[in-house]
Amino acid sequence: MHFQEITLPVLVMDPQNDCASFVSIMATQGEGTGLAYHLDLFPEPDAPAGYCLTHVPSGYELCSMTLSSPPLVQIFLERVAALDPDQWRFPMPAFKKRYPVKKRFQMMERIRAVYSALLEEERSREPSVPEEGEPHPLLRGPFAHPVQGEA
Repeated sequence: MHFQEITLPVLVMDPQNDCASFVSIMATQGEGTGLAYHLDLFPEPDAPAGYCLTHVPSGYELCSMTLSSPPLVQIFLERVAALDPDQWRFPMPAFKKRYPVKKRFQMMERIRAVYSALLEEERSREPSVPEEGEPHPLLRGPFAHPVQGEA
């Protein structure tokens, strides 16, 4: 898969004011997919720097992770893209229809399985990769998306 740099509008929630807005950031999109990755804008405290996987047409963050390098994140993006029959290339209304809350959590379990398999492969090549039970690496998500009535 080829990757290209894009400017991605991502949805940032402000829980104090109960609102959300879009912010444009630099991201890397998997060509032919509706997915891109970018640096995590809000990492967990005391966690290593990580990346987020985002649905490009909606700005919806599918998950954040602490994979150690862009090449690993690219492999992860390719594998997650393959989980959807359209490789995530559809607008927000179609996203909400295809993945209502229950199905989104089911998809997240599939994404976690991909993440775990990738970590296991890396551990077999590089023994210094932490075990999943250790504090890092993390995979967080799915996250609520307040656009069109979902808070």
